[in-house]
Order: sequence, then structure tokens, then C-alpha cells
Amino acid sequence: MAGPPHFPGTGYAAGRRGDITEQFIVFSLDENRYALPISRVERIVRAFEPAPLPRGPSELAGLLNFRGRAVPLLDIRRFFGLPGRELGPADYFILVTAAAGNCAITADSAPELAAGRPEDLLPAGEIFPELGCVERVLRTGDGLIPVCDAARFPGGREEAAATPGRAPGTP
Repeated sequence: MAGPPHFPGTGYAAGRRGDITEQFIVFSLDENRYALPISRVERIVRAFEPAPLPRGPSELAGLLNFRGRAVPLLDIRRFFGLPGRELGPADYFILVTAAAGNCAITADSAPELAAGRPEDLLPAGEIFPELGCVERVLRTGDGLIPVCDAARFPGGREEAAATPGRAPGTP
């Protein structure tokens, strides 16, 4: 008989040390890890070339065509003060539900599943007061991971829809 399921990156398995109450998608930008509540994630796909938005808001990196839907690609690296970089072959897009509708963010590698219990989640206000999109911090066996609230991401559908653009390809 197989043992309890293991959640990579958390150091916890279901049935050990209490019940798992929340799951997260953990993604990386450079050497930094961040998380999103899985309830906010609609889809994860390999990155492809976005349509440029030459006069779009600075927080938008382009526009994506997800099966006929125009979805703004947010420059999440800018939110965290990281230098910009070109898309690479290992990159992924994470389609999330934000305040203004769906949007996408880029991850530098394949995202992973993590899980945590209430005692593993710390309020972020005192740790990251200047980052409005970080709501909590997930404590794992191998460190602390800022948990983003996609509803707090700047930008979104209304701003992208006002800017013309055509996204090549569909995932």
C-alpha cells in the first residue's frame, strides 16, 4: 500500500502533522520563489511569444491569445524589483484570476505544487509592507515563500483591452 501523498517543497505529507488546508502553485523568478493560491490559478502553459503593446501601461509585458481570449501578460518581475529578461525555453505562463479579470504572469521554470496548514502561513504586512501583492508568507521545510494575491496585481483586462494587439499562436 502506498504511503500518504507528498507535497514537494513543503516537507509535509497528507495525514502527517495535521490536515493540509491550502494548496499553492510555487514558481520562480531568478533565484527567488513565490506562490499563488491554487484557487487563483486557471492554467499553466509553456511560454510563447506575446503580442507587444507599444503604448500599453508599463506593468503589461504584452498580450496573449489563450484559445481565442485576449489575456494581458503582467510584468511580474517589475513588481518585485527584478531585472527584465527575455523569455526562455524553460519559461511558463501562469494564467490567474485577478481583480480585473484573467491575466498571466511568467515563471522561469515549471511551477510546483506546495501545501500548507494555517500555522505555516504568516501575515506579510510586517515582512513585506511595500509589496501590496504579497498577502502572506508560506513557511516550508526549506524556507519562506511570499504568497501573492493575484487580486492585488496592478493592471488587468480593462487596461489591456484598450490597447490594440494581436497575439501570435495559441497554446
